[in-house]
This record gives sequence, structure tokens and C-alpha cells, in this order.
Amino acid sequence: MIDPWAHVSSHSMDEAVDLLAQRSPALWARRRRRLRGLPYGFGASDAPLHQQRPFLRLMMEDQSTVKVYRKPRQVGVSESSVTEVLWCMDTADSSRTLVYTLPSTKLV
Repeated sequence: MIDPWAHVSSHSMDEAVDLLAQRSPALWARRRRRLRGLPYGFGASDAPLHQQRPFLRLMMEDQSTVKVYRKPRQVGVSESSVTEVLWCMDTADSSRTLVYTLPSTKLV
């Protein structure tokens, strides 16, 4: 059987994935971010239920111009939002304006 990937070096595969990561904040996070020394992730399906957070990937991939979340504590939304801002700063052209806000004490 002929291997269709035989002519592709690991270096060119890395370049291809980096190009895809410029359009995908979730992929960029997996490639560039680390939390507690581990690659950024959304929880494996075999992880304990409290560590499975596939909804974070969906929220991160949503490229709406305005996002507002109502959430409980400690589900990873703030970390994902900061990660998305870092992705945007790393990959977007300099003409883009980013605003990241946190609730005031009165709203918490």
C-alpha cells in the first residue's frame, strides 16, 4: 500500500497546522498554550465528568463580533476567553481592536 503522506515532512506538516491555527483559536490554543505544564485542552471523553468541557471549544470557535456569557463559577470560560484574545493578538492584523471586560463587583 502506498502511503499518501510519505512525501510530507514533519516540518511541512507543522507549517500546515500552524496555518490552520491562524483560523482556529481552539487549534491555536492546543499548539501554543499550556496550563499547569500541559497542552491546553477541552477534556478527553474518558476524563472525569467535571473535567469534560467540549462546550468551551464551541464557544471559542464562535467568531461572532460580540460575545456575552452567563455562566456558573469555575467552568473555564474566563480562561478560554483570555486564550481567544491571545489568539487574536497573535494572528490578527494590527487594525483590529480587542476589548475584554470582566464584571464589576456590583455584578458579581
